[in-house]
Amino acid sequence: MMQTKLCLEIRGRAGVITFDAPPMNLIDRQVRTELLGCIEAVKEHDIDRLILTSACSVFVAGADAGEFGHPPEAPHLNDVLGALATLSIPTISVLEGAALGGGCEIALACRARIASPAARLGLPEV
Repeated sequence: MMQTKLCLEIRGRAGVITFDAPPMNLIDRQVRTELLGCIEAVKEHDIDRLILTSACSVFVAGADAGEFGHPPEAPHLNDVLGALATLSIPTISVLEGAALGGGCEIALACRARIASPAARLGLPEV
C-alpha cells in the first residue's frame, strides 16, 4: 500500500493541508491526486480558510524528475492549481525553505502567502 504524502486536518474553522513527503515534497502524480482530493474534501466541511504547509523544512521543491520523459498523467498540475485558486474561501500558503517550480505555483495559486526569512521561491524553468 502506498503511503499518503498529504494530510488534511480540520482545526476548528480552518482546514490545514500538510505536505509530508520528505525530504523535498516533490510533486508527482500521487501528490497531485491527493492535493486535488484534499481541495475537493474541504468543500464538504464548514471552514472559513484553508492553510497549506509542510511537515519538513521544504514547502514543495517542484516536480519529481522521475516523471520526466513519460507521458503526462492526470490530474495535471494546472487543473489542481485551478481548483485551489477558485475555492470560495481564503487560501494561505505557509512557506519555509524552498518553494520551487510547481511548489512556487502552488503558493501563487493561494490568495495569500506567509514566508519565513528562510523561504526561497523560484521558477527555475523560466
